[in-house]
Amino acid sequence: MIEAPESPASAGPASQLPSGREAALAQFRRARGADESPQAYLAEAARLAAEALEVEFLGVAQISGGDGGLSLYWTRADGDPNAADAKELTFDPNASAWAFALDDRQTLVIADLDREARFYDATLHEADVASGVVCPIFNGDESVAAVGVFSSQPRQFTDEEREFLASLMKRAAAGLTPLEKDLGELVVRLSPAGAIQEINDACRHATGFELSDVEGKRLWESLFPEDQAPIVQEAFDELRQGEASIRIECPLRTRDGGSRTVAWSFTIIQREDGRLQAVVGKGVEPSPEPETAAPQSEEAPVADSEEAQATLSELEGHLREGRLPPPELLEQLIDIQRGGQQKYTEKRTRARRLFPYVQRVAAWAGGRLPRPRDFLEVQCRDISATGFSFFVERRPRYDRIVVAFGPDENPVHVVAEVRHVTPHEPTGDAQFIVGCEFLARVQY
Repeated sequence: MIEAPESPASAGPASQLPSGREAALAQFRRARGADESPQAYLAEAARLAAEALEVEFLGVAQISGGDGGLSLYWTRADGDPNAADAKELTFDPNASAWAFALDDRQTLVIADLDREARFYDATLHEADVASGVVCPIFNGDESVAAVGVFSSQPRQFTDEEREFLASLMKRAAAGLTPLEKDLGELVVRLSPAGAIQEINDACRHATGFELSDVEGKRLWESLFPEDQAPIVQEAFDELRQGEASIRIECPLRTRDGGSRTVAWSFTIIQREDGRLQAVVGKGVEPSPEPETAAPQSEEAPVADSEEAQATLSELEGHLREGRLPPPELLEQLIDIQRGGQQKYTEKRTRARRLFPYVQRVAAWAGGRLPRPRDFLEVQCRDISATGFSFFVERRPRYDRIVVAFGPDENPVHVVAEVRHVTPHEPTGDAQFIVGCEFLARVQY
C-alpha cells in the first residue's frame, strides 16, 4: 500500500486549521487519473501545500526507474513543475533533502538551511532557500517519492503545519497507485463497473494476456475461470456498496488455458465528492509450503479461519435474537483480527454481520486518549473480524477514532482507522457511511 509517514501529534483538532489549509485538504480528496502521471498528481498536491503554507518553492522527487536515483522537478510555487526539466540526482542522504527524508522515513523539517548540518543540498542553496518541509512517500518498504515545500526566509514550522503537510501527502499517497512500477505484485485497475483499465507487467507475465486482450472487459469475465466469476463479482459488489477493501483467494486464468492461485486484495479509490472512481486489485501468489513444514504451521490459517467463523457465528446468534453482544465476544473478535490478520483470509465476503446498535466513538489524533465526554453516540451498520462501519450526518475530518463497544459500565475500547467514507441515501440524519479497520485494543 502506498503511504506517507504518520502525522506528528496534533496541535489541535482539524476543525481549527486555518481556512487555507482546511480548503487544501478538502480539495485534494481524489485519486490519480488514468492518464495523469504520478509527477503531475504529486505536483498538484505540492502546489496546494505551498499556497496554504505561503511559501515560494516546491519540489517533487521521484525514484528513477532502474538506477535508484532521483528525478527532481523543481519550480516556484506559482510555476509548473511539469514544464520544468527533470534534474537527475544520486540517492545520497548527505547531498539531498529529498533523499535524506526518504532514508530517514520521517517528515524532514529545515528551520535554517545555512545552519543545516545533516546534509548539503546544492539545489536548495542555489535557489536561496532558507527553510522548508519534505515528506517522503513509500510503497511498503520501497521508496516512491518525496514532496517538499520551501521558503526563502528562515522559519520554524509548527507542529500544526507539519501535520497539515503529512496529512495532505497521506491523501496523495492513498490515491497514487503507480501501476507502472513492477513491485512483484499483480496489479489491475478497474472502472466503477468492474471493467479492466490497466494491468501491470507482473500481471501480463503471469497470465500471458496483454492489456489489449482484456481492456474494457469485466474482471470476472476475463481473468478468472468461469466457476470463480461469482466469487469475484460478489467481492466487487461489496466494494461498490461501501466496503473499503476485500480479500479473496482464487485461481487466475492464463492465456494458455491453465490457472494459478493468487491471493487478491481489492481497494476502492474515491472521487472528491466521495463517489467511487476506481478499484485497484493487487495479487500475490502464495509461497509454496516447504515439504518439511511443521503440521501446526500448515494448519494455522485454517484454525484462524475456523476460530473467526465460530466467533462471528456466535455474534450473529446474539444479533438475530436482538441482544447486544457481550464485551467478551467483541474482545475475542478484536484478538482474532489483531493476532491473525496476516494469516486469516476470507475465502468469501460473507464474514460481515449486520450490527444495528448505537455505540460511542471519539476522534483521535494520537497522544492522549479521548476523554469520556469526547465520545458521541453513532448508529452502527455492520461488523467483521477486521472492522466495522457506522452512519454520520456530516463527512468526518478525522482519520482515526476510538470506539467503545458494549455497555457503558464495561466497554471494550478499540482504535480504528477510517478506510472509506461513502455517501448514503439519507435515512433520518444519516448521510455518510464511515468504514473503519480495527488497529488495536486500548486500556482506559
